[in-house]
Amino acid sequence: MTTEPQPPVVRRTWRFAAGVALVALAFVQDPGRVVADTKLDLVVDPARFLGRSLLAWDPHAGFGQLQNQAYGYLFPMGPFYLLGHAAEVPEWVVQRAWWALLLVVAYAGLLALADELGIGTPTTRLVAAVAFALSPRVLSTLGPLSIESWPFALSPWILLPLVRGSARGDPRRHALTSALLFACVGAVNAAATIGALFPAVLWLASRRRGPRRRQLTQWWVAGVALASTWWVLPLLVLARYAYPFLDYIESARTTTSVTSVPNVLRGVSDWVAFSPSLGEPSWPAGWALATHHSLLLATAAVAGLGLLGTAVRSCPERRFLAWSLATGVVIMAAGHDGPLAGPVRSLLDGPLVAFRNVHKAEPVLRIAVALGLAQALAVLPILVRAGWSRVPSACR
Repeated sequence: MTTEPQPPVVRRTWRFAAGVALVALAFVQDPGRVVADTKLDLVVDPARFLGRSLLAWDPHAGFGQLQNQAYGYLFPMGPFYLLGHAAEVPEWVVQRAWWALLLVVAYAGLLALADELGIGTPTTRLVAAVAFALSPRVLSTLGPLSIESWPFALSPWILLPLVRGSARGDPRRHALTSALLFACVGAVNAAATIGALFPAVLWLASRRRGPRRRQLTQWWVAGVALASTWWVLPLLVLARYAYPFLDYIESARTTTSVTSVPNVLRGVSDWVAFSPSLGEPSWPAGWALATHHSLLLATAAVAGLGLLGTAVRSCPERRFLAWSLATGVVIMAAGHDGPLAGPVRSLLDGPLVAFRNVHKAEPVLRIAVALGLAQALAVLPILVRAGWSRVPSACR
């Protein structure tokens, strides 16, 4: 795509300003107040919480309990709060700083990925990166469950070294860099952690066969397996001794009840955003994005432009983007309705119960939509002018 004649200093200034705006957005949310984001005890006393997370058994809650993936906070969320607490930074400031970090990481990752792929123009890439950082999934969970959006934020970064390694450089170095970034995802939720890998898997699958792809894939698989050991081993202990709570929480009928294709494309596929608590929305931002007419139109417009951008012939990596869109839609929407809904729900309540919350596959779809948005905004003026030129002069 032909880039705009924009001086580098201007481009860097706009990009920096967008990042600052995202930080400011995080800090203006109820300043001075702490919310129960994921784990309140992590916010209030991170040292004690992290100390308890080193052991499977926690005698301090529920008359004693096996902790549910508490070890996942050992990195990176836990140390972030621990450093803030040690520096005697107010708790609400540390919490908002974590939110700001999440937004900036998502924004910068998508921006770097769009640059590497050459999709869109510098201006449209910036718009797409902001849209990715402020996607409905992130805005819905930023206050109540921000750690589930952390894998989402890191997914472009996991993909980026593989994009570079498939074209140039040492495949081993790029593959291991991607695996190292995957180790930074954390492991509070195994399904969300695995979901961050989907874009990278599809990227490797869409490459042309040859020695470079083979080396890149082999080293990446080995690196990811090694990077996963720090959370897989405790997870096996938990699975061996923990009460089978998955049998008594939400069913696949619940998790797929809102995953229609339009909702999936808009990014509002998380059933919790639709569920009330004491007569009020559990997640106010998620409820607004899912139901308010103006936000419905805005999210639909972003999704529509994303689809348009991936459809135009000038879009780089159309096959990868098409595969990503199709994979995301199939994973999240297959159990909602239609002839496959019953068998899919049976699988999600049976052998695939750990992946019952299908909305955790969101990164693979949202990266494709964001990149398509960058391309669509770049070519839209050309398409409009071409269409206008075909209108008879008498009708103008």
